[in-house]
Amino acid sequence: MAHQENELAFFYRCAGKTLTRHEVQQMAQYVQHGNTSTLTHCLAVAWYSYRLYRFLGFHGQERSLIRGALLHDFYLYDWHDPGHGRWHGFYHPGIAARNAQECFGVNPLELDIIEKHMWPLTVIPPRHRVAAIVCLVDKLCSLAEICRIPYAQFLRQLAQQSHPPVNFPLAS
Repeated sequence: MAHQENELAFFYRCAGKTLTRHEVQQMAQYVQHGNTSTLTHCLAVAWYSYRLYRFLGFHGQERSLIRGALLHDFYLYDWHDPGHGRWHGFYHPGIAARNAQECFGVNPLELDIIEKHMWPLTVIPPRHRVAAIVCLVDKLCSLAEICRIPYAQFLRQLAQQSHPPVNFPLAS
């Protein structure tokens, strides 16, 4: 239990600055899958990607993995609205990458994570193992959201780590 608490504290130290930005908090108003917000989805993808990365024995790229995963769906619109849905899966990684670059100046690894998270729809596969991990975890989290498996316990724990407190949406 203490090990997971340390991982959660590290995760928040890496994610906190990004999460507190107004632009990122805007993702809470858009639905991803089912009743899960885009912000909740990105938080879950970042957390479970980080946990898988560590479980596999990797280290050294945690900060970029967390930041890239948090921003992988940073497209800032509701893809369910008319005009977005049909081709959204193909073009939103480019929009998210552009937004992330403008707001945060992401590094090449973070950019690879964002641009390639929809592979095989993006045709070109991820170049880095951290991007491949995020790509896989994104698919698993999307499936969990469609099946309505909740993330509430994880988000409550993360909210306890945040100073000042960040209001995380607890739906799904």
